[in-house]
Amino acid sequence: MNTEMMNTRFSADAIQKMVAGNPCVRLESGDIRLPPARLSFTNLDKPGRNLNDPTKEGKYGANLVFPFAGAELLAPLVTARNDLLKATFPNNPTGAGMKNPFKNQAERVAPDKGGTNPAGKSFGGYVPGLVYISATGNQRPSMWKPPFVQGNPTAVITIEEINEAFYPGAWAIAVVRAYASKQSANPGVFFGLQSLFKLADDNKLGGGGGIDPKAAFGGIQIDNSVDAASLF
Repeated sequence: MNTEMMNTRFSADAIQKMVAGNPCVRLESGDIRLPPARLSFTNLDKPGRNLNDPTKEGKYGANLVFPFAGAELLAPLVTARNDLLKATFPNNPTGAGMKNPFKNQAERVAPDKGGTNPAGKSFGGYVPGLVYISATGNQRPSMWKPPFVQGNPTAVITIEEINEAFYPGAWAIAVVRAYASKQSANPGVFFGLQSLFKLADDNKLGGGGGIDPKAAFGGIQIDNSVDAASLF
């Protein structure tokens, strides 16, 4: 694990423990709670720009930059995507020719650093070979953080709280929902961002729905290994 390229305060052992303690799971709601990820290119206080149509409002969302390769640790999310592909596109059940939502972080790294970004730019926290996804939504996701009170995490409500807690580089656990789009310009299965739980602070990086918090985040493991304050 290239923690230097990840620009993280955490050791590889601490990150592996954080991921192992909070695996990807399918919730009773059908949503998917993901393993810990770094936030990047966040649009959580307000919608981002609509790059496809500047006359229309963009979406809330963020890139979720995972500290592992492949999508094996995202198996429930992979299954949700595959099931939707089969149900929505029976003539193309594997999604051939569609964009793969499980992206290689090499796309955000310059070729001279082992990446594939054609613009030759590198973005902080991305490591070639590791996976990231983009999760967006038309509405601001619900956001939560410790401490837990009677099993419920603390709600993050104000814009100031959002920007303080959910900045690029912070560790978070996201709840997403797979959805299908038949738009001719970009058909496929994508991930809607439902909720975020602030897990830990870390070095800041460049770039910029209704949910039951007890059901979504119950069982998350938090100990000193994911307490940024313990690192100083």
